[in-house]
Amino acid sequence: MAEMDLADDVNLASQNEKEMEMQPAADDGLVFASSSVELEVDNEALYLGTNKPHDPTREGKQRPKELTATTARAISNTFGGARVSGDVTYLQHGTYDTKPATLLGFNFRFKFEPGSASRFTRAEIWVTFDSHGENVTAGTPPKPAVKHYAPALICGPVSLGQVAKSVAVLPSISAPTLPVQTGIGVTMTKSTTAAREFQMKVIGEPSTDDDEAEEEDTIGWWITENAAQDDGIPRELKSAVLVQHKDSGEAFQATVHVKVRTRMGLSLFGWPWSKRTPLVISNKERFGKAAITTTFDDLEDKDWLQLTEFPGLVQRIRISDKSKEKIC
Repeated sequence: MAEMDLADDVNLASQNEKEMEMQPAADDGLVFASSSVELEVDNEALYLGTNKPHDPTREGKQRPKELTATTARAISNTFGGARVSGDVTYLQHGTYDTKPATLLGFNFRFKFEPGSASRFTRAEIWVTFDSHGENVTAGTPPKPAVKHYAPALICGPVSLGQVAKSVAVLPSISAPTLPVQTGIGVTMTKSTTAAREFQMKVIGEPSTDDDEAEEEDTIGWWITENAAQDDGIPRELKSAVLVQHKDSGEAFQATVHVKVRTRMGLSLFGWPWSKRTPLVISNKERFGKAAITTTFDDLEDKDWLQLTEFPGLVQRIRISDKSKEKIC
């Protein structure tokens, strides 16, 4: 299916961030706080709220969002009844290859009208890690590195559908009365349909924008709908990433960028945690269910599944990048 041109880009940020009451988690009694934001389009620059260009009058009013079990860390964004939200659901520290490492769990949720032109047909999620505070400018310690992640691949059941194709036809018109016949080429198109298989897919892949980096500092997930069903992407994606950081005791940070595409071709994007307000991760904090293990070299498929279990039907799955692909 051909790529659609972007109809628009709208930043899912917020001018009016509102703190909601903290609610206890049902499973383990942990207290989770959340915040919600309402979209306001800036027609001059297509910026929304606090993500406008730097305003010196707001100096000191924007602080990093430090990650604790009770600090606001769920950012929800709405657009025409559609919503994108993200939570950090798990944070535990340990070692990987004898070096300090942290296991993080995320939960991303998507709300939209199924079957409508505003449904989400694709989503892209990028989580990028970096040193925090003075370490960013000093360049030491090195950036945290993405070691393992889940899910690596999820494929839903196959659906059969039809796709339209245009075939070029070149008829020739001749002039027989001339000594030398002249051919006149007329290009025509003929529409036809062909059978095609469609699947919902989730693909995880690490990357980096730093040409000098020896290891990846970003993990991305690409989600696409089963176009034959016209019901949009999955409403929820649970994911996890294992990050190795060089020096124990040093905080590091993450930025989270979410982008969705609607059926009508509208592109919406937002920074739940941006460079100006990053997600700060300290070894002093940990939350979630009891630690799976603190020796992360020993993580198995069942451990990754605790954090990333997929609620929908699955035909093929590769639980983590360490796993083998399985047919369900």
